[in-house]
Parts: sequence; structure tokens; C-alpha cells
Amino acid sequence: MRENLDVHIDHQSYEDALAGGALAFFGEKYAETVRVVSVCPVPFSDTAHPEPVEGCFSRELCGGTHCHAAGEVGAIIITGETSIGAGVRRIEAVSGRAAVERLRVQEETLGRLGAALMAPQGEIEARVAAVRDENERLRKQVQALERRVARSQVEGGTATVVGDANVVVRRVEAASADALRDAGDAIKSSLRGRTVILLAAVIDGKPTFLAMATPEVAKRCPAGDVVRAAAQAAGGSGGGRPELAQGGGTDASKIDAALAAGRRLIEEKLGEHP
Repeated sequence: MRENLDVHIDHQSYEDALAGGALAFFGEKYAETVRVVSVCPVPFSDTAHPEPVEGCFSRELCGGTHCHAAGEVGAIIITGETSIGAGVRRIEAVSGRAAVERLRVQEETLGRLGAALMAPQGEIEARVAAVRDENERLRKQVQALERRVARSQVEGGTATVVGDANVVVRRVEAASADALRDAGDAIKSSLRGRTVILLAAVIDGKPTFLAMATPEVAKRCPAGDVVRAAAQAAGGSGGGRPELAQGGGTDASKIDAALAAGRRLIEEKLGEHP
């Protein structure tokens, strides 16, 4: 565009246009006489015996409107590229004053980012990568701490015996479903023999439930049934395998009622003799 090449419009036969180097796109059908738009240093004029003109930036068969010289377009910034059909792509761009304004906004944005990250513009990308890595490291540390906290709440706890199985129904503080699962694993590993576990925690403002059962007990008291009973009492639903299931509710104020519902189901199923 800096060369400010002239835009020339000629009407030629389809065969002459192609022979002169014009491009036809998308397999379209063209009339016998076509409109040729050339961005070249000299006009294309010899329609009888066309020869390619050297130095052309572009020459295409086109029915659209165009500027008089390439320099009128100014700077061009491609803003998007999408598919509009099989084998057809659309490029979206801004030009002229809009392109300059876009560059100005981007420059101001980079300046603000550099100031926030305390890094010159040339080092912003590296600084962002370092911050991302640090965030990931801290996130893993927080998750590990949350799990340790959840496990510590249930260590040394006692279980009640229903029928021939140990039963633990408890509300714990857990920041994530993984932390709740760790608390369940801690209880399960501390107890011997047949065991059924139902835990509840408020996670992101909503009640979350976890049920576990050892294989011997799961046949009579599936974890999925237990967690479903609890979750439904809190306005939600749940399910899973006979040995492990999860669920969620909508009303955190009903967690105690949900745990009571789960306990009743466990007692009903395990109160029967194996």
C-alpha cells in the first residue's frame, strides 16, 4: 500500500482475462465479458493480445467497487478469519483511520499491562507466563492444604454400628469436591471391615454430598441410593456407583435434614440381616 499503486478497471473476455494473469475464485461461473480489477503500476489495456503486466500487486475478476489507488486504503489490520462454507474462508479487517485507532488502543493497553506487571512492553509476554506459572503453583498448594484440612476434621472420629457395618454420617468443611473425597478416603482407611460413609459440605454456596460403601455393604446399601436420598432432601439429585457416589442440592440450610434422610436410608437397608 505504501507504493500507492493505481487501481485499474478493464472489461475483457473471460479467456483474455485469465491469459493476462487475472485470478478467478471459488469456481464461480462468469459471463463472457468480465470486469478485471488490477492493482498495477501501469494500466492493462491490450485486450486483443493480453500479456501479464509486471509488478502487479493483484489482478482479479471482481464485480465490487474499489478505490482509485492502493494508498487510499492505508494500513490494514486483519481482525478475524472464519469459514463461511466448504473450502471458503472470510477475512475481516480494518483499514485507514480505523486501523490506526486500533493500533493506538492496543498500544495504550500494552502500556497499562506493562505498568501493572512492572515490566517493559518487550517483557510483558514473559512476565505473564511467569505469573501464570506462579498462580498454578499456588493453586496446587491451596488444593493440597484444603485436602489436608478436610482430612484432619475426620481423623480420630468414631463410627456408629448399624447391623454389621460401621456407619459415618457427618458434615465437614471442604472447599472442593476433591477435598470432600479425601475426607471420605481418610475415614474409609481408618475403619476396618464393612463401612458406609455419607459426608456433606457447602461448596460454592451449595450443599455437596459424598457417599462411600465397601464392596460387602454396597450390595445391600449402594452409595448411589444413599447420596440420592440426601441430595433430594436438599432440593437436588445425585447418583453413582454402588461403592462411590456424589450429589448436590440447592438449599444449604437443609444439609442437616439431608444427612438425616441419608442416615434413615442406611439404617433401613443395614437393619436387615445380611
